[in-house]
Amino acid sequence: MTTNPRVLWRLLRRQRIDGESVTLLREDLLGESSIDSNYLLLIIGSCMIASLGLLSNSAAVIIGAMLVAPLMLPIRGMAFGALEGNFPLFSTGLQSLLVGTSLAIALSCVIGWIAGLPQFGSEVWARLPAQPTGPGHCRGRRQHQRLCQGGTQGF
Repeated sequence: MTTNPRVLWRLLRRQRIDGESVTLLREDLLGESSIDSNYLLLIIGSCMIASLGLLSNSAAVIIGAMLVAPLMLPIRGMAFGALEGNFPLFSTGLQSLLVGTSLAIALSCVIGWIAGLPQFGSEVWARLPAQPTGPGHCRGRRQHQRLCQGGTQGF
């Protein structure tokens, strides 16, 4: 087997996929991208695992929840639908993704509210954006305002 990129590209261009395989792939992706009971149960399960992992401050449990989450299925359907120009496949994947994400956010809010911890663990703080505070932040903000207004005095 050669490793020359030009030869490999020529070999790839010669290979053709029959229409039946593409149709079968399209039907499979449409079935995987649709909302059904298995999809919703996996979203609920992965969200509960991730929320409890954040509350117990365990990175391994959070990674395990990512493995359970079925969100990659509608993303694959959206990608193939966008590449092929298949609007029904793309919209089905987008709808499933929005429903799954909304359900996960709502369920994690409920779990966090029920847990009622007074402080977040380091796993939660590591995923939050940095909050600029202190006198250095104020100085940087004033300098930014002066630059935006066209002045350079006070540096």
